[in-house]
Amino acid sequence: MLKTTAAAWTHGSPVDQNHVEQLVVVANTHLHWDPKYPDVKTIQSMMLTREIVSMVESVRSSFSERTLQFSDIKVLLCGDFNSLMDSGVFQFLSTGQLPLSHSEFQGFDYINAIVTMMSGECCSKITHPLKLSSACSPQIMPCTNYTYEFKAMIDYMFYSSSNMVCLGVYGSILQEWFDIFSVVGCPHPLVPSDHFPVIAAFQMTA
Repeated sequence: MLKTTAAAWTHGSPVDQNHVEQLVVVANTHLHWDPKYPDVKTIQSMMLTREIVSMVESVRSSFSERTLQFSDIKVLLCGDFNSLMDSGVFQFLSTGQLPLSHSEFQGFDYINAIVTMMSGECCSKITHPLKLSSACSPQIMPCTNYTYEFKAMIDYMFYSSSNMVCLGVYGSILQEWFDIFSVVGCPHPLVPSDHFPVIAAFQMTA
């Protein structure tokens, strides 16, 4: 949990002094890597959002300086999700829901585990209330993982779209650079990691 200070405001403090100290939950993750087990990644993403929601609720209820709503606390979720944009993981995080009939559960019966995670509630889909959007797009970052055999976007930065705006994303290395230096995969002497950093700037809107 991070808290902004007056130094974060470049054009003077906001009129409402309650807005000076903004609370931001920053979470980082690394989901399972193997594409043969998308169900594991999906369950991991459910567990992750459940913990983030629990943290937000805990901070909200214990914050003594003023009354906070759930949506007053910003969330940044970053990491290596080992999941493509058409995956159940991305769908769940970016839309806030995923049907239990989704193909990436691979036909396994996770209903008991999901009911436990959802505090006894049983329904046809799993949900979370975080209202997340991805800062990255394929147009800006065609890939974040660049190996000899695999090149795709699997690393993301998700942010609270209800109270934050993504101002810009620092794009990845241009393909022309890889071609010029004959870099067919990473790690490489010129690029020490097979994952590229995802860097973005955000504005808090409320």
